[in-house]
Amino acid sequence: KAVVSTQSGHYGRELVKIKSEKASVNQFFILMISAGDFLMGVYLLTAVLADWLANSSTCRTQFEWTSSTTCSVIGVISTWGSSMSLLAMTFLGLVRAKGLIYRRIAAPREGVRRKLKIQMGLGGFLLCGVPLTFAVMPLIVFEDYFVQERNFGLNPLFAGAPNKEKVQKILGTYFQVPIQHLSWKEIRTLTSSMFQNEVSDVTVGKPISFYGSTGFCLFKYFVRPGNPRKMFSLIMILFNGACVLTMTVSYILIHVFAVKSAKKAAGQKKNEGRENVPDQGRERNTKLLKKVIYLIVTNIITWIPFLCICIAHYFDMSDLSGSYGIISIVELPLNAFINPIGLYDQFFKKIYNKLQSVLIARRTN
Repeated sequence: KAVVSTQSGHYGRELVKIKSEKASVNQFFILMISAGDFLMGVYLLTAVLADWLANSSTCRTQFEWTSSTTCSVIGVISTWGSSMSLLAMTFLGLVRAKGLIYRRIAAPREGVRRKLKIQMGLGGFLLCGVPLTFAVMPLIVFEDYFVQERNFGLNPLFAGAPNKEKVQKILGTYFQVPIQHLSWKEIRTLTSSMFQNEVSDVTVGKPISFYGSTGFCLFKYFVRPGNPRKMFSLIMILFNGACVLTMTVSYILIHVFAVKSAKKAAGQKKNEGRENVPDQGRERNTKLLKKVIYLIVTNIITWIPFLCICIAHYFDMSDLSGSYGIISIVELPLNAFINPIGLYDQFFKKIYNKLQSVLIARRTN
């Protein structure tokens, strides 16, 4: 709940800034990062509520959960949120590193304002649309590639959410003919023909989607070379790795640039005899730069260990399959907890000081 409420307020405040201040690129990307973190908060809250409502776990409830629409939806939400946040952070690092920042316009011309809106709209569409398309792909296309098992509920012939090979063996025994290499659509036709009274989940089964491979309904990052869905997972791992590498290079460039810029500015002020004169514009830019560096560093710190574990698992250097759910549900949403601390440190300090003054006033009285 804390993650959702914090990120919701975070999202709203940045949206107001974008409307009122004509939107710097930095604020726009921070907004997208906030939206991604908010989605991760929604995933965590939904997963906790689902676990609390289930109250117990059996083979039956497990298969009902992993084949449910809710499991698929929160799987999409978590993948969408983490990918959008990581992609926005990558572009933010690139923009800061290259110095490609939109200037604030006191009285913007209509043409400039229209161009800015188009750029922001296109950027938002890409940052939201590309991760979302990738996240929903396992649910809407290539059923025979992404769906490995089906849950037939209380049907005793197909107990235990069998995979395609087991279903085909059962069908072969029932129809007394060899059955191989069928699609799920053809299998549904055959299984429904076995039961003439009804066509339901008990007869055709509910697919256990790509996100239902574990009870945590997360993207399947831990794969082996023999996993039939390994290519899709490896593409996502490589994509995330490329983003983290780009962020690392961007951070190095930003750090080098910031140090040189600070030395140059200090030298100029010293030559002009203005050492003690505050530069509000530079101070604001420095604060924003610190926030950007904070976001980049926290993303690097949280993603690099996770990607290393994924690679080690793929090459059989370690086997953490049993701990995948715990690792993923702790590692992936970690930025949703950390990011607001760096972005709103002054906000939290004000709350702390306010609470402290209230407590002191009560003790005095």
